[in-house]
Amino acid sequence: MSQHGRPNSEKGRKSSMAELKNELAMSALQLTEALNAQAATSEILRAISRSPTDLQPVFDIIAENAVRLCEAEVSTVYRFDGALLHLKAIYGSNAAAIDAVRRAFPMAPGDGAAACRAVRDCATVQISDNQADKGYRIKVAALAAGFRSLLAVPMIHEGRAIGAIAVGRAEVGRFSDKQEQILATFAEQAIIAIENVRLFEEVQARTRELEQLSNHLAKYLSPQLYDSIFSGKQEVRLVSQRKRLTVFFSDIEDFTETTERLESEDVTSLLNQYLTEMSQIALAHGATIDKYVGDAMVIFFGDPETRGAKEDALACVTMAIAMRERMKELETVWMESGIEKPLHCRIGVNTGVCTVGNFGSDNRMDYTIIGGGVNVASRLQTACPVSEILISYETYAHVKDVVECEEVGQIEVKGISYPISTYRVIDLYENLEEEKRPIRAKMPHVRLDVDVNLMTAKEKGQAAAMLLEAADRLSNIDSKT
Repeated sequence: MSQHGRPNSEKGRKSSMAELKNELAMSALQLTEALNAQAATSEILRAISRSPTDLQPVFDIIAENAVRLCEAEVSTVYRFDGALLHLKAIYGSNAAAIDAVRRAFPMAPGDGAAACRAVRDCATVQISDNQADKGYRIKVAALAAGFRSLLAVPMIHEGRAIGAIAVGRAEVGRFSDKQEQILATFAEQAIIAIENVRLFEEVQARTRELEQLSNHLAKYLSPQLYDSIFSGKQEVRLVSQRKRLTVFFSDIEDFTETTERLESEDVTSLLNQYLTEMSQIALAHGATIDKYVGDAMVIFFGDPETRGAKEDALACVTMAIAMRERMKELETVWMESGIEKPLHCRIGVNTGVCTVGNFGSDNRMDYTIIGGGVNVASRLQTACPVSEILISYETYAHVKDVVECEEVGQIEVKGISYPISTYRVIDLYENLEEEKRPIRAKMPHVRLDVDVNLMTAKEKGQAAAMLLEAADRLSNIDSKT
């Protein structure tokens, strides 16, 4: 019994070993296929992350991996625009096959090709032998190219086909379920890439729209206010505060008469040119343009950004001087263009405490200034001679070391119980001839302020004598020490 059973037992062990080897080989093959599929998937995902705006690298990698993993001669990727399928990527070693596919597309959905059927039916399509398929349109080209069996998987997004992936090989027969699943996975990744690009382009388009809208809105706001709002420094709500500002008012002399002399189109062009020129100067000096009231301009310094009361006042007066000089240049231009009576403006400047902020309602608000300081600047502009700049004492106190001014006198201002001392701005000292510049010096224990333009001959003599005496005393002190 044992003698007869030993060969059977030996035979059974060999059979079991063979089966085990087959199972191990199968497992190894499956593992290798899974690893290859995983590697391909990772490669496609990396391509998607590297190309947020370009689908071509993604499609190229999908086509290359589809040929390798599906054991095909050729692989293609298509996009569907709602009417035709367009070839976007193709990969394969068979040049004839590649050429045949390129010549066949674009093509409408239908029986003509596997990808066309997949898009039409929104379903996976297998053609075991295209030469035996009655509806297949490119049989001659396919036969010449050497591929017979086809597998096509549609890209389905939100219930509609947006493209397809197809593979073809010379061997007649169906592709395996695993290969079909691989192609389905690639189709899902292609959809992700397409959606990423679409969303990115939508975001870019929306960003451009917002930038364009933002640029349009910026024209209705001063740059400082625009920046403070969009940077989050300033809240868009009904709130105000008291601050020391330097306020500028300007108005065109006899503008009504000018409008009567010109056609409305010419008046509009002239006024816009004037306001544009003055606004450019204002912005160059860091001003906040509050508003245009017809031919008048309201400007202030000190909010939403301030350099300090003294520097704000100096910037405002320097700006006013630059505007006055530009108006002289424009006067010549306007006269040469046929305007008999060019524009002339009056300017008033005051430094004082104002209320600045948003006024209005929750639905409509204006960022502006109110208060006695604003009223004084307006009254100074009204009282100012044509083509001149009139400033208040507080403004003068801030700028007198840099700007030559002439005391004019006091004016009564409605709403202010006391008269306002006024000064006419002549020019920056640096623009004056040297002999007309004041003599000023400031040290911890010395202060010298000599305005030779305002001194009489007698005062000049007395001042010279005083300075000589001071010099002698200082020299004597030095010799004794």
